[in-house]
Amino acid sequence: MRSGRQPGLINEVCGITYSQFTLPDHVSLKGDPYQVGAENNNPQKWMELITPGTAEVLASYAHPVWGKYAAITRNKFGKGTATYVGFMPTPMLIGGIMDQALKNAGLWSSDQQLAFPLITKKGTNAQGKVIRYYFNYSASAVSFTYPHKSGKELIGGQSVSQDQQLTLPAWDFKIIEEQ
Repeated sequence: MRSGRQPGLINEVCGITYSQFTLPDHVSLKGDPYQVGAENNNPQKWMELITPGTAEVLASYAHPVWGKYAAITRNKFGKGTATYVGFMPTPMLIGGIMDQALKNAGLWSSDQQLAFPLITKKGTNAQGKVIRYYFNYSASAVSFTYPHKSGKELIGGQSVSQDQQLTLPAWDFKIIEEQ
């Protein structure tokens, strides 16, 4: 039991408080705000009954009693923004929430179109060239369209062009240096 405002030290950053939580029995989010379908638009395991202060409400619960509480909020604080999720989301739902947060923060790029098991990273080498890393974390081959500037695959030495279809065998990777 805590006597302070919840969620503890981050309540000011998140612009919210809550003093109650419950189990999500027959609860979903109002209006399917992340377009994930009825089977994925619901809290799992637990849910906080959030009261927004300075935060904008992104989603509320569809429930006759808990519907007056926020489920997901966004708050501007300092030079940044905090998105607060007051429940355990389904995997598809957290994907939609994260996509929206990345877009809102201006961090969305063509790399976000790729999803697990394909992982992508980006860096810059000592010569100032962009290096892109693609990892296949699965036991099956994965294909994708390379969306960036043409380059050279550094392990095999092949040229790679923008919009070229690439296939990564199981548990494999490619490192591409943009030209």
